[in-house]
Amino acid sequence: MQFVRRFRVSRGYLGLTKGLAKRRPSGAFVVSIVALVAASAGSAVAGSVITGKQIKNSSITGQDVKNKSLTKGDFKGSVRGPAGPTGAAGPAGPTGAAGPTGASGAAGPAGAAGAPGTARAFAKINANGDVVESLSRNITDANVTKASIPGVYCIAGLGFTPLNVQATPDTNNPGDSRDAQAQVGDAVSCLGAQAVVSTIRQADDTTDNDLADSSFYLLLN
Repeated sequence: MQFVRRFRVSRGYLGLTKGLAKRRPSGAFVVSIVALVAASAGSAVAGSVITGKQIKNSSITGQDVKNKSLTKGDFKGSVRGPAGPTGAAGPAGPTGAAGPTGASGAAGPAGAAGAPGTARAFAKINANGDVVESLSRNITDANVTKASIPGVYCIAGLGFTPLNVQATPDTNNPGDSRDAQAQVGDAVSCLGAQAVVSTIRQADDTTDNDLADSSFYLLLN
């Protein structure tokens, strides 16, 4: 009895399906189906949008970006153009203040000995007319005579004719001459001399210069 009931139900269901297949769906039914599919698709798209947090850094390349879709604003602060030309030099700044004086350098090595001088004769002559042989050449005591006037020395008997003569006072000892004068040839007090030397000494700044016996250096050419 139960088997018969199930069979009858199955035949009724098949009859209903065949009846629907033979009927054409109405326009309202089609529109409702399309709207339902569109709404379902929109929800799926909205739920599958990719954000920046889901993209791995440095994974997007230029091939993934549509050409001409980016503007200058998208590259602001991240992309630089080529370097511009070098600008003109600015004006010179003011001169700085001089720096402090540096420390003195070490003394340099001694220089080489100079060439021999051209003097033909030289000597140091004491106030009494004696020649200091260790400081003299080509002049001896025989070539120097004290005149009768104090401070006058006659030079004669040299082995050459002097063309120039120079006398320098000996200022190393207190009381020695402050000046010495020399001339080529003789004088009234030194007749026949080849050169004459006069020494002048001053006791203090208030005393006139007077001839006085004093030591000196003599140079002849």
